[in-house]
Amino acid sequence: MAIQIFAPAYLHEKGRRKNNQDSILPDAGTATTQNRMFMVCDGVGGSSKGEVASKMVCDLFHAFFNEHGTDHVDEQFINEALKYTEQQLTAYVQDNTDAANMSTTLTLLYFDDVRNRAVVAWCGDSRVYHIRNGEILFMSEDHSLVQELVKRGEISAAEAQTHPQKNIILRAVSGTDAPTKADVAILEKIQDNDYFLLCSDGILEGVDQRLLLTLLGKPNADVHAVRDQIMQFCLDNSKDNFSMYLVKVQSVTRAKPKSGTTKVFTPVGQQDKDEGKTPFLDRQTRKILFPIAAIAAIALILLLLFSNKKNNAQKDFEQQTAIADSLIKAKNFSDARNLLEKLQQTFPQKDAEIQNSLSLLNAGEEKHNTELQNKNLLFTLLDSVENTVKPETLLQLGFDSAYFANMRQNGSNPADIDTLLKKLPPAPTPKPDDKPKTEKPADSKKDKEKY
Repeated sequence: MAIQIFAPAYLHEKGRRKNNQDSILPDAGTATTQNRMFMVCDGVGGSSKGEVASKMVCDLFHAFFNEHGTDHVDEQFINEALKYTEQQLTAYVQDNTDAANMSTTLTLLYFDDVRNRAVVAWCGDSRVYHIRNGEILFMSEDHSLVQELVKRGEISAAEAQTHPQKNIILRAVSGTDAPTKADVAILEKIQDNDYFLLCSDGILEGVDQRLLLTLLGKPNADVHAVRDQIMQFCLDNSKDNFSMYLVKVQSVTRAKPKSGTTKVFTPVGQQDKDEGKTPFLDRQTRKILFPIAAIAAIALILLLLFSNKKNNAQKDFEQQTAIADSLIKAKNFSDARNLLEKLQQTFPQKDAEIQNSLSLLNAGEEKHNTELQNKNLLFTLLDSVENTVKPETLLQLGFDSAYFANMRQNGSNPADIDTLLKKLPPAPTPKPDDKPKTEKPADSKKDKEKY
């Protein structure tokens, strides 16, 4: 084994959340110095089975690596594994409709012993670090809204930490209906005592990056002692699940060069045969062809520059529309509309695609407004019930204050409201002989005189 590692340290904690949507590979407590692959995934979706998505992605990647071998783990291999995983997630959702919106982030570290390198991959806002002597040699770039805002100079990195939309991610693994792509980096300059950290965003919520580098500032740091310190910081400061793998390189054995050397040489006697031959191009022909070749080269360079500019514009358009889609999903319709209107001015040739996004925005905004109206009607109904029905009657029917608080917090579907109304006692109806008792005031003398 060319890359030896110390016993890995891990965290896999639910923190202050009700359930843990993070998953790690190897499973908690099973990692050894022989493991070559590590993963940390952070499920997205809350009640939409985020923990199922993160666990499935870990298991499916592990299965793909075992089935296809690891002779050539590179960007293509990783994204083939991702495509396979998305297919399996889609098949699961088809059989389990309650998991329709589940998705997860992804981070992966693989030690390639054949080439003495580390392959890292990520998707979403879970992060990968390569650290040496307290210095970051590599850090993955989050696929998140705030990271895009930082890149565009609209907010600072410090502001991103507390931004109200810091949880909006632009990429996640979900299924073939919304295929994504993992970014991949090949890290070749690995040395003894290097650290690799894979972590969910809950770790970074609990531990400031500067503090993290301080904890890993010495080559002889004990990863398990560092793990304990990180856990305490996260327990104190993080509101999210927090999971990580911290792997320290023990030694790197350089691969031996292959035996034999390939040389280019001229066979004996061939040199004499070549002497006296007419050159392939005479001087006059070269005078004609070389300027033509130069013009062709310039044209090729201009073509490549134009193509590159076009590709960059397309990439920028795709990034901006992805941000707009994320804003729509976050119900930030005003900012999404402003962004799409700017894109219409910048990319008039993309108007059809932008109009499609605007249609989705309008539909989402209309649905959101309808939901708000229904919620207001629900609140009015609940207020009316609580004000008109005696508390002891509501308790007998099983409707206590906690029931009404839950209805207000989580909303309600028509079936719940119908159940509530059916259980309530009917309103008293007046009897036929119950006539309103009104007395006609006696006509005063003054009134009589008035008429």
